[in-house]
Formats: sequence, structure tokens, C-alpha cells
Amino acid sequence: MSLVSLSARFFTRVSPALVIGALLASCGGATRVSTFAPTSLVVFGDENSVITDTATGATAGNGLKYTVNYWDATNSRQDCRLNPVWPQYVANSFGLIFAQCTLANPAATPTAFVQAAAGDRVASVVTKMNAYAASPGFTTKTLVTVMAGQWDILDAYNAVVAGADRATTVARMGPLAGNLATAISNVTNNGNGGRVLVATVPDVGLTPCDPASLGGVITTCLLRQQLLSDLTTEFNKQLDLQLSNNGYYVGLVRAAVIANAVANLRVIPNGYGIINNSVAACVAALPNCTSRVNTAVSPVVPFDLVADSVVINSSNVVSVYTYFWAGPTHFGPTVQAQIGAEADRIARNNPF
Repeated sequence: MSLVSLSARFFTRVSPALVIGALLASCGGATRVSTFAPTSLVVFGDENSVITDTATGATAGNGLKYTVNYWDATNSRQDCRLNPVWPQYVANSFGLIFAQCTLANPAATPTAFVQAAAGDRVASVVTKMNAYAASPGFTTKTLVTVMAGQWDILDAYNAVVAGADRATTVARMGPLAGNLATAISNVTNNGNGGRVLVATVPDVGLTPCDPASLGGVITTCLLRQQLLSDLTTEFNKQLDLQLSNNGYYVGLVRAAVIANAVANLRVIPNGYGIINNSVAACVAALPNCTSRVNTAVSPVVPFDLVADSVVINSSNVVSVYTYFWAGPTHFGPTVQAQIGAEADRIARNNPF
């Protein structure tokens, strides 16, 4: 059985997101009139949407992602097709190909394009979306994914730590979300432009707490979580309110709802297989984190991961799907897959 089919079986097994679907069914609201078949995909956002490939020559087309990259021990390389980021999950479903991941067909013509970049704030995302709308432009067969705001929320948190007024800072999330909503409307161009899947920001308060991030009035990890959660909630609420979302041009992917469900550890492991939502799986700096293991020692240990973040089976294959976080603010493969599955469901069921 191929690695790809094994991956597909895994993601099918951990698809309680389909159960959450009932909670999310109101994200479109209109009636499907035809099957949407996008001919291209354009990705905007921060590193949680990025595939990056700096290689050239024979090693090109096998890019890295800001999650735990799957290590193919047979071929001694990571495999960009597995552990997909959420826009990649959608692209795979529609048969669209990123230049950064052409392992299956190195000669393929790319039909999916990464405009997302590590550290991009809403202002950068808006600028890129507006520039792309001007040239080369979006057609009614262009599918666009957007997830932005996490870094703006972290910046706002740091402003409060430095002494900014909490209430004023939280209120500033409204205009920020409004700017993103306006740019999304520009992309759709009243139905003459692209079709957009916009994901809400998963609760930044769930990110692992680094004591070094505390300061000022934020003296504990609990206060940190509360402020980051308040900022996230306000941003998402305002985005929802200000987004022109009739289901025909825009599909709202409630990634925050999905992430909260995946992170729930009232039962361990939970329905998604998660056993840890407070520690990042990777000790290597992302995107250079893979599931590779060191077989030169006994017992074998992972190279790039915290020692207890994995289950290593008798074939020295690592399972990293029990950790919610890959990095300090980067989703693990399970979270990425669940957001991707919901985005794909919306793309296929909304009347785009």
C-alpha cells in the first residue's frame, strides 16, 4: 500500500470533523445549483498556509511546511504530499498542483499558487490580495483560501504586555477584521471574481505558554490565555459580521470551532487522537521539522521532535498525530487535516 493511501486512511479515521459538520452547516446557507470545479487555487495567509521550496534541480518540488513534515524512510526524504496544510488538502481534493510539491509528477504545470508567507499580518495579506486582483486577477473558476490574523493578535497581546490599554487594544480587532473582509469582497468582485474560503483564526489562547511572553499586567499563563482568547474572539466575530457571505462567493470555514473541538482533552485521547494540546511537538525550528527517527541508537528516537511526542512502531514509523501543536503557533498535522476537510466540504457544497 502506498504512503499516500496510508495517509488517506489515517485522515479518514480521524474525521470527527464530519461530526462537527452539523455545527458548521450554516456557513453557506444557499442552495447548490451546479458543481464547482476550480481550475486554480491561490493561497493567502501566514505560515499555517505555506508550502516553501528553496531547492533546485532534481530535489525541487518537495517543499516543507510549518508543521511536522512526513519523513519517507524508504527514500530518505520528506514527502510533501503527506501531512498536508489545509489549503493543500483542498488542492489535492480538486486535483490542483503546487509548484512546491510535484513529487507525483515533476513535469506537471502548477495550478495552485502560494501567496502566503511566514509572519504575514492582515495588512500584508490585504496588500497581496489587492495586487493579485489587479494582476493577474481572479476568475470565477479561481478558488482562494485565506487565513489571517494570528500574528496581529499576537502583536496586540504584546502591546498590552508593554502597557497598552486592554479594552482599546481588543476593540482594534474590529477595523482590522473589516480591512480583511473588504479585501475578500474585492476578490469576489460581486460574483465576477474568485470564490473564497476564509478561515477564522483558531484560538491563539490555546498556543503553548512561554513564561518569557508574560509581562506587565499579564503575570500568569491563565491571564495570557484569557487575553489572547478575547482578542481572537473579537477578531473572528468582527470578520463574521463584516464579511459579505451569502454562500455564493464566500465560504466561511469556522476553523476556531474545529480547533476548539480538536483541543478538547476531557477524554484522553480525545476523538481526534490528541493527547497533548499544551506542548509543541517539534524541537527543530519550523519548517525544518520532520518525523525522521535515529535508528543508530536503541531505542530509536526522533531527530526533530520532543521524545514523548511520537509513537514509534516496529517498523520505525513515527506517528505525530497526537500533538495539537507542531510549533509555538503552528498547527500539527491533525489540526491541519481537520480544517482542510471542513474547507473541502464547504467548497463542494456551497453554490460557488
